[in-house]
Amino acid sequence: MRACVAAFNKRAASSPEDPDIDIDNADKVLDEQSISDLAETGRVAFGIVYDNRQADADHAVANALQCYEDGIFRMFLNGCPLGDICTPVEVMEGDCLSVVRLTLLAGRMW
Repeated sequence: MRACVAAFNKRAASSPEDPDIDIDNADKVLDEQSISDLAETGRVAFGIVYDNRQADADHAVANALQCYEDGIFRMFLNGCPLGDICTPVEVMEGDCLSVVRLTLLAGRMW
């Protein structure tokens, strides 16, 4: 989590004040290969941070732990669900760690 916050803060610090009028980055349009690569991850985005405030790593860790406890996401190691947040997990090279974000859907069919 801390590595993700550090990467976000680095992007936020280097983002322009108003990315919609950033002439210097106008040539950084995604090409077909970039779009294809990003589509495989499930999200196609330019990576622009629209708010250059810095994230707090301690707050992000606390939020992630609370989300895990609340069931917002589940984690699996080699297909087996991980348990309580206090249970140590040993991840070895070649293991498959999956993080699944659960989404609640609401609405009606008309």
